[in-house]
Amino acid sequence: MAFFCLFISGMVHAQSSSIWFAGQLAMRKKNWEWHQDAGYRTIGTSAKATLWFYRTGLRHYFNPKWNAAAGYALFNSRVENDKPAFGAENRIWEEVVRQDHWNKLRWMQRVRADHRWFNATSKITAYTAHRLRYRTAFIHPIHPKLDVQLYDEIMVQYQHGDWIFNQNRIGAFLHIKHTSKQTINIGYTHLQQKSGIMHLIMVGYQHNIEF
Repeated sequence: MAFFCLFISGMVHAQSSSIWFAGQLAMRKKNWEWHQDAGYRTIGTSAKATLWFYRTGLRHYFNPKWNAAAGYALFNSRVENDKPAFGAENRIWEEVVRQDHWNKLRWMQRVRADHRWFNATSKITAYTAHRLRYRTAFIHPIHPKLDVQLYDEIMVQYQHGDWIFNQNRIGAFLHIKHTSKQTINIGYTHLQQKSGIMHLIMVGYQHNIEF
């Protein structure tokens, strides 16, 4: 764990880097769950925001292996570096998730569709895009209060009449279980886009409530 923390500490000082903070709240009753999360992403190691978002949705668990969700999200991304000018994106999303277990190892697969409406800014005109995402992750406990996760997610997007590569994320997380309902997530992600590579430090807090 000490090596992992030292590794991500070094990555945060890379030239193309960002720190992604996120908080998640899941309220579940039987097979239904209301999911909410919000986040803030920095420019490099500064506190200056490159993006903030709020996402909410309703999830249904069909059985221990399958669940599906759909919802709405609002993203605001910086479009001017020298002044606090942001452009809004409204998003409708749907996803299907499958989980399989082999002893203590858990394999999660997720297919998500993002329907994205970008408002006009000083840099771009308004446009619509549709993005497909496939995420696969392996999670394994290394301590009763600590899990490690390795994941990869690839995204392709339909915009202006063509399907194009959008991005690929590959990374690792430590899930620190503070209590049975509270989890702290710390991770590193290697983000590849056509514009280049970014090193992301992920810091999150998750709270689960059951009725």
